[in-house]
Amino acid sequence: MTNIEWAELRVRDLVLQERFYCQLLDLEVLKRDGSRVELGLEGRALLKLQADPKARVPEQAHPGLFHLAFWVPDMGRLGGWLQRSQVPLEGASDHGVSRALYLSDPENNGLEIYADTGARVEMGTRRLDLPALLHQARPWSALGLRLGHIHLRSLSAYDGQEWFARLGMTPSARYPGAEFYAADGYHHYFAVNQWGVRPAPAGNWTGLIGYALSGPFATAEVCDPWGHRVQLTSASVSVG
Repeated sequence: MTNIEWAELRVRDLVLQERFYCQLLDLEVLKRDGSRVELGLEGRALLKLQADPKARVPEQAHPGLFHLAFWVPDMGRLGGWLQRSQVPLEGASDHGVSRALYLSDPENNGLEIYADTGARVEMGTRRLDLPALLHQARPWSALGLRLGHIHLRSLSAYDGQEWFARLGMTPSARYPGAEFYAADGYHHYFAVNQWGVRPAPAGNWTGLIGYALSGPFATAEVCDPWGHRVQLTSASVSVG
């Protein structure tokens, strides 16, 4: 079973970003080491923050992160999160296979909070009925929260084909300018889009710098096609 264990972001303001994610998702500080903080739940890391005050926040779409997607176990929990959240939404979609809420962190990293519907239908995009979701709401709890998928930007939506094939993932859906990759019968663990993406000028940029995957892999540390450090392990830390 494939699982995304954690993701790591380079951030300018570590204090601000730590506070944001702890308040947003009730994450706890698991480890603090100088310029690095690990956030997670019940002893398992979900998000690592690496401080670099000199890093630049991209003003345009560069290759790298489009959004990190945090999965919650059910619609009641998703409605409960929406009910309590103080962060403005940037979008809300019914994808058939999931219902998703979109926002950004203070350094413009895209985020998705979503729950799966259990439907085995083709992925699509429709406006999400927010009143109906709120009607399903029950008290929010972060129990069971995990990283469900990572959506990337690239100069070409097809740049990841060989990489994801190496990870045992196959294309599961295609939109104009976007490819989605899945394994284990899930709708997708990764997506890549080319929507308005331009080459990044030389320099140190905030955003995604690494992630960890567990599954049918030989343990290794490698780089993906976009230069992110990837830790592969054969055993899942967060999913039994």
